[in-house]
Amino acid sequence: MGLIIGGHMRSGTTLQWERCNSHPDIIVILKFGCYIGTGKSYLKHSLEMLRRYWEIRNDDFLIGGGLRSGRLLEYCRFVMQYLLEVGKLHVGQIQGSDIQRALRQSPPVSRIVGDKSPYF
Repeated sequence: MGLIIGGHMRSGTTLQWERCNSHPDIIVILKFGCYIGTGKSYLKHSLEMLRRYWEIRNDDFLIGGGLRSGRLLEYCRFVMQYLLEVGKLHVGQIQGSDIQRALRQSPPVSRIVGDKSPYF
């Protein structure tokens, strides 16, 4: 199952993100933007994810508990593992189910995965 949290600023999406992440079976990545790649080729999707990683590597992007102070390497590993998993699964254009399966296989592993992003 995939979970997408989207909404305008100051509309309660961060509170929803925190509530979801407090559940043991749910992990929601903050501002990863992986679902934006739906319908794109693997190459285009990978380049977009790498571009986003490059742009935000010094920003305050969070995975679960946060990327602040020294969690950049963890985020880098997550992005690389995610792209490897998507590469194993894709046939033609990337589908939402490919993204969900790749997120489930990428650490941190969880039964329900998702993304909270202002880009939806």
